[in-house]
Amino acid sequence: MKRVFWMPSSRATVRRDVDAEVAFHLEGRIDELVAQGLSREEAEREAVGRFGDQARVRAQLERIDEVARGRQARSEWLGDLARDVRFAVRSLVQHPMYALAVIATLALGIGANTSIFSVADALLFRPPPYPRPSELVSVWGATGGEYFGVRDRTRSFASVAAYSVSQMNIGDETNSERAEGAEVSENLFATFGVRPARGRGFSRGSNAVGAPREVILSDACWRARFGSDTNIVGRTILVDGVSRSVVGVMPEPFHFPSLGTQLWIQSVFDPTQTGNHWGWGKYRLIARMNRGVTLGAARADLKSITPFLRDENPVWNPGPGYGADATVTLLQATLAGPVRTTLLVLLAVVFALLLIACANVANLVLVRSIGRASEFAVRTALGCSRGRMLRQLLTESLVLAGAGGAGGVALAWAGVRALVSALPPQIPHTAPITVDARVLAFTASLTIVSAIAFGLMPALRAVRSTPGSAVPRSRGASRDAGHRRLADALTVVQLALAVVLVAGSGLLLRSFDALRRVDPGFAADHVVAARVTLSGGAYREPAKQSAFLDALLGRVQSAPGVTSVAAVNRPPLRGPVYGSAIRVEGQFEDVKRALPVIEHQQSVTPGYFATMGIPVVRGREFTSGDRADTPPVAIISASVVRRFWPNQDPVGKRIGMPFESPWITIVGVAADVKQDSLSGAKEE
Repeated sequence: MKRVFWMPSSRATVRRDVDAEVAFHLEGRIDELVAQGLSREEAEREAVGRFGDQARVRAQLERIDEVARGRQARSEWLGDLARDVRFAVRSLVQHPMYALAVIATLALGIGANTSIFSVADALLFRPPPYPRPSELVSVWGATGGEYFGVRDRTRSFASVAAYSVSQMNIGDETNSERAEGAEVSENLFATFGVRPARGRGFSRGSNAVGAPREVILSDACWRARFGSDTNIVGRTILVDGVSRSVVGVMPEPFHFPSLGTQLWIQSVFDPTQTGNHWGWGKYRLIARMNRGVTLGAARADLKSITPFLRDENPVWNPGPGYGADATVTLLQATLAGPVRTTLLVLLAVVFALLLIACANVANLVLVRSIGRASEFAVRTALGCSRGRMLRQLLTESLVLAGAGGAGGVALAWAGVRALVSALPPQIPHTAPITVDARVLAFTASLTIVSAIAFGLMPALRAVRSTPGSAVPRSRGASRDAGHRRLADALTVVQLALAVVLVAGSGLLLRSFDALRRVDPGFAADHVVAARVTLSGGAYREPAKQSAFLDALLGRVQSAPGVTSVAAVNRPPLRGPVYGSAIRVEGQFEDVKRALPVIEHQQSVTPGYFATMGIPVVRGREFTSGDRADTPPVAIISASVVRRFWPNQDPVGKRIGMPFESPWITIVGVAADVKQDSLSGAKEE
């Protein structure tokens, strides 16, 4: 015999049923006691006494009934959902072209959003993987002297560290490889609150001249270059020809300043070398704010320090504008700075693309719902509630969106790889860019929102069908007027979004075309670049390095098809090139006055300008006679001429470093070159 359980529909009903059940048990016990010879009053007292605390029993029974009621409701809901999903799948299988069109449209929209979000999440939204990341800030680009001044005078920062990115040779006496590294102050890892997974951090005082040379490896470098050697700590390796003792290996999640950083060495701060210590601003400062300090307070503190640094500078007077660029920015915002605007624009574009896709799908769903009007009317006539029918139609939309989301994730895997490969190598990011759990959660949310966006309005329109909707009407009847208005509205939305996207695309194409037309100042056609890494043990001495370079250039020059060859420390558009303050004879000779700053200084070999197709518009190029043992000479850019000698011939003029040093004679003027980017002319 089949048992049927009736579940109460409300809390009040549960209480009434519990009261009835308690009363039933008491009444039965009273009747038994009366049959045994007790009076009615005695039987009631005895039954109540034996039953115990009625309030406690009632509460327990209510809880049991409520749990059973909830379990039954969930079971019924899951059963209805499973039936709705099966029905939706069967319905879509019967209309494969419609289903494929919807799924493909959604997959493109969701895939584009997932791909861009994967990159934006790693660069913009994911906090750096360090303890209390909201306290970490980027402070300033500074010299060594400025670093010590900020560190010793600050009241807002618990710790201030310095770092400088550079390429290094790492290996042994016979072999070496190029690696991305950083020169850092000894307290960098303590500032981040991160300890090495193996070994220790830099020893105290290791930034001083003459201190033991140490190196700390990244986890990736330790595994790839040293085979996960468990005895790596204490081993000696060569870094740029200098023997260094490996004192630690950082944990895998630590990546700074970028994901490709493989090793860290101590930067040597030598206050006795005043020119380098105060004149070369190669460092970036990272600080951890004290608890409770705001960004505004930290910025005000830094602004109060810069006047003292200007007065303490023993090399040159930076002038009244000194420290104008000194600011305090959250580290996460600094890391994402170069691409923040681009990623936000791309996120807006792909979201608009998804809205267009949803509007397009909504039109398809609306057209299909018109063809199912008779089906909906029959359901209504058979007693199907509008809420039940609405749930079925939304379930069908969720099934379509789920399939589109799965396709979007598949497209995103390929899209993320393409985006990562297209990112400039100098873009820093401390988290890997991949389709991980956070991205999948975003995709799932986007899928649900998309299902509601394209399915809700057509579903609401469809459930308004009445049994009379199944009766054929004359042409031009008003029953399709609502559908037409909704379809027209969706079409207007699509057109409006499409116009916005087309206009934005046109502006981007115009900007791209303008960049293509920019003259970079050099000719890259038929130019091949190669990076040369010297084994540090064999080429420690500058004379040996120069001899090797001369021999290499000579052999390359004699190779078939080579018309010219040269060497440079950093080719144009391949990364930052540092500049410095300079003295200008007859204009800025006193190092205690405000000195001008040029953006770039580079070391090149004879033939560089001819090889790169950079015109030398006045004077001459470097020759083989310009050697280290001859008076120093320089070639300057046209923008430097316009700045210091606007109506004069600069050839024969002299410039100097911002400290006591020999004058450098200008022997030539080269055309301006876009060194950092195509957005503006920079000085050589």
